[in-house]
Amino acid sequence: MDESKNEYRTFGVVYVIIGIFFFFYFSFAFTDIQLLGSVWRFFPLESYFLVSFLFMFTFFGSLALVVFGFILVVSDVVWVARVSGVLFVILLGCFLLVLYYPIIIIFVQA
Repeated sequence: MDESKNEYRTFGVVYVIIGIFFFFYFSFAFTDIQLLGSVWRFFPLESYFLVSFLFMFTFFGSLALVVFGFILVVSDVVWVARVSGVLFVILLGCFLLVLYYPIIIIFVQA
């Protein structure tokens, strides 16, 4: 463990920026899906709850990533760096899943 404090601060700033991006992306994307009822015809009815859970998890997970990023900027706590790294990878996977899920459903139903 010979990471310096500057590396933790750099990761903290990156996690704050990415967390804010994910927060706004998922909050606006879920609002758009809710407002545009015609988009839900691409989603099967049983996947509505899965998509809702995914959006809520990513919404609160992005807020947690921002908080962990601020903690890394202020102090260099190793477990926060590891947890925020894992959380970032999970949120990135959810982002890609949400981004490509309607396209996958369209091609499967065609």
